[in-house]
Amino acid sequence: MSQANAPHGHPEHVHDHHCKPDARGIYVISPSGAVADPQTLTLAQTRLTAQGFKVALDRGVLNQAQRFAGTETQRLAAFTRALKQKLPIVMASRGGYGMGRLLESLDWQALANSGKRFVGHSDFTAFSLALYAKTQAISYAGPMACFDFGAKKTEILTAEIFGECMRGELEILSFETQDADAVDGRGVLWGGNLAMMTSLLGTPYMPKIKGGILFVEDVGEHPYRIERMLNQLAQAGILGKQTRLPLFLSIGWAVWAENRLIR
Repeated sequence: MSQANAPHGHPEHVHDHHCKPDARGIYVISPSGAVADPQTLTLAQTRLTAQGFKVALDRGVLNQAQRFAGTETQRLAAFTRALKQKLPIVMASRGGYGMGRLLESLDWQALANSGKRFVGHSDFTAFSLALYAKTQAISYAGPMACFDFGAKKTEILTAEIFGECMRGELEILSFETQDADAVDGRGVLWGGNLAMMTSLLGTPYMPKIKGGILFVEDVGEHPYRIERMLNQLAQAGILGKQTRLPLFLSIGWAVWAENRLIR
């Protein structure tokens, strides 16, 4: 989350005013789902190193307890180690499920005071929203080690913009959409995974932001579920308080039998 200006449809000068740009290195933790293929971490480490980052893997990054990357105690310990080590960027290895189970046990003020730059998306949205709700500290809805840098093919634009953002080099980020109207807006840029956002409604981990620029993303959700979650945010009064709502919607959904038309 950060302050963002968006004149005429071009978000401009998107900076983190709370942390100094520092791209010395990345510390990778697994706060959610277990890493299924260790080779994705190896590949991610190689690619990030090629971009000029020093990369260190938390010693519990390959832990597994059922679907999770270790027990809750083990995953909480990863955050403690992340704060004690020297690398400035803390990146989630992957999403999945499990971050929400840790929220009550994290020391939010210690996380905010650490000066670390936390990066991730998907299930990591729960962390980013909670951090802002508790301390108003900024984090980054950005790429993850296995999902983005450990995939068979890395999106070049994602890798380049991530590097520029971490080094404080990102001056302008433009979005061009055919036949779109020009947009003027400014406010707190916040949001993340739609399912995680709705899961935090009614909890102390949901930020109370007025006049913000809310973005949402999700994957593998049927369109009716997307509509249901957006409707829930609207009925909870979240959408009506924002100035803009960019959508990055679901792909890869399947039509279940009960939703097919029966002739």
